[in-house]
Amino acid sequence: MKPSFAFPFFIGLSLRLCASAPDESAADWIPLAVEPDVVPGSALDFSGMVADRAPCGVHGRVIVRDGHFECEGRPGVPLRFWGVNLCGGANFPEIDKAEEIAARFAALGYNSVRLHHHDSGLVGGNPASTEMDPAALRRMDALVAALGRRGIHVITDLYVSRPVSWRSCGIDRDGVMSKGQFKHLAPIHEGAFSNFCAFAAAWLNHTNEFTGVRFADDPTLMALALINEGNLDNGAGPEPFVSLPNWQEKWEAWLAGKKAADPEAFAGIPATIPEGNHWSRTRHVAAFSRFLADVEADFEARAVKFLREEIGLKAPISNMSAWMQPPEYQGVLAGPTQDYVESHAYCDHPTFPERAWGLPCLVGKENPVRQRLHSMGSGAMGGTLKRIFGKPHCVTEFNYVAPNPHRGAGGLLFGAEAAVQDWDGAWRFDWASSKKGVEEPGAGYCGLFAFNCDPLRQASDRIAQMLFVRGDLAPCADAYAVWLPPSKITGTFDGESHQLNTPWPELAWRARLGTVWSEEPPEWAQWVDPYPDYYKRGAPVADDIPPRDDIALDREAGWFKVATPRTCAVFAEGGAHEAGALKVEVPTACTADAQGGAASVTVWATSLDGAPLAESRRILVGMLTDLRNTGMETEEREEGASSLSGGKATLVRKWGGLPHLVRRGTARVELALADGDWQIHALSLGGIRRFEVPCEISESGRIAFSIDNAADPASATLFWELSR
Repeated sequence: MKPSFAFPFFIGLSLRLCASAPDESAADWIPLAVEPDVVPGSALDFSGMVADRAPCGVHGRVIVRDGHFECEGRPGVPLRFWGVNLCGGANFPEIDKAEEIAARFAALGYNSVRLHHHDSGLVGGNPASTEMDPAALRRMDALVAALGRRGIHVITDLYVSRPVSWRSCGIDRDGVMSKGQFKHLAPIHEGAFSNFCAFAAAWLNHTNEFTGVRFADDPTLMALALINEGNLDNGAGPEPFVSLPNWQEKWEAWLAGKKAADPEAFAGIPATIPEGNHWSRTRHVAAFSRFLADVEADFEARAVKFLREEIGLKAPISNMSAWMQPPEYQGVLAGPTQDYVESHAYCDHPTFPERAWGLPCLVGKENPVRQRLHSMGSGAMGGTLKRIFGKPHCVTEFNYVAPNPHRGAGGLLFGAEAAVQDWDGAWRFDWASSKKGVEEPGAGYCGLFAFNCDPLRQASDRIAQMLFVRGDLAPCADAYAVWLPPSKITGTFDGESHQLNTPWPELAWRARLGTVWSEEPPEWAQWVDPYPDYYKRGAPVADDIPPRDDIALDREAGWFKVATPRTCAVFAEGGAHEAGALKVEVPTACTADAQGGAASVTVWATSLDGAPLAESRRILVGMLTDLRNTGMETEEREEGASSLSGGKATLVRKWGGLPHLVRRGTARVELALADGDWQIHALSLGGIRRFEVPCEISESGRIAFSIDNAADPASATLFWELSR
């Protein structure tokens, strides 16, 4: 797949710059003029990434075949998705804005949108109802129809955060249950399960007036999860189970059956609900985890039967969007009933020292390549082994959280990992969480997650779309499987149950990682380690696998490189680097942040016409440093960062506002390109050619030029276009 671009050029598009450059930008920070929309046909118009699948359904609906997503009419052509989450009010824009929003996503290269935290809005916030609010549903329908016409598929959940009253589930209690309480009740309480099914039926059975198609039959709906982050053993302590009806009785009955079938294995395990959670793997807790997996498997089987037989849903189904499960979840749950597997992951997820989801907040500021187990881009994060070989793997929520100064590398790092692991989809959390946010992108300050107001992370996704969606970076040829034999995991109980994390993250750059649920070890995997033995081996095979010649990284120095025929990229804290056709030299002065700590630069070059860089006639070059808000108030902390990354952190006290400020950066770039009359233009965020940049032929025969993101002090530059 390659983007197809027309070649007109436009001038005079207004830029959004809300104030003159403040004092803090005078030396190291430059204001950035925001353009919410990309000019059609410009170098930044990536709509060609979705054009061949528009409208959704033109090649049949999305199905699972041979472990990947495909269109049913295009066998052997895997589908990969790179998209964003819409949350809350962002799912319900005004009807006359739907086409504009869909066109914007297509131009940015996103081929899927996850409708998320939408279920409350669909019922008008009424906790006593499962019926659709007509006005909200009509607005969502217009958006779904517009996305489908552009070839942008939708993925979603049946329960996220919809308020549910106790009495609507037949429980004699006043008030509204929390979303966590509903997630723990739906699998075990008939009233809650009926409520879950009633909402699903009301939504999936309705006909979209803008398409004339029932939502359950709409080919735009590519996949559906049951309950968001609802896996029962997702780190929960005893409270949900001791305070809700049915759990104690169900546990006692399950345990009695196990003791009768295998008295020795379950001897001495009390019939009380254990006080620990999955972090404390006593025999009591491990047995309870086994019980939770069985309960959840029964819920999934019932829910899938309802959706398939009573609703007639054909879209792939999953229910695996949590991240802390012990291994029995891999097979007991994902094995028989789920068509694909989900996981969620964040690099530098915030913590809140004073009040939940309020300021001040702490965000890690470490270079993600230097991070180890929990880094998403610098190797296999914990969720890598949640992948089930033979099923599509989707990360339906991920992000590199602001204001980490290195987050501009997120698209390169995560896109490269998704590509080499041969995953099937990734969705940034989130694009926006309000109606205004989706209707007026770029109109607010850059916060923790929202993409609509962070041009830096939007720009970094351009690399991911080329490496992962277009397929510039090939999957690893070899596979390493953790083997989960059902007879060991579910048959005999030995009290040994761990999370499926990997102690050898570097291995993810050399081999595809995942788990296999089978009695016999897989013959197709070059390396197989049975659970739980692999925990004892450290990095058992990393030295036996030759490194790839198109990926290189150095954890100590904090750099990462990709060199493919069509896309080459470097992420570093300064210095001279070479990645295939790309040579970059970054002055050290450009990689020190405002507090004197290490900062970084991401520089890449990608072919826009689908030809190798050495033959291409049109190339996009990007350079990303850091971005912050005007008037942002922060403090640097040496310890107590994100619970995931550890180390240094930024304490945010005030987010500030517009204009965005970009950290000053320069680089000397050389590219091995075909001979010709090359022109280089600095681009606005909308793809407008702003001014020409001189170039020369270097001693090595490469096209050489210098880029300075502050060359025009009125607005920083993130992109440059090369054409001949």
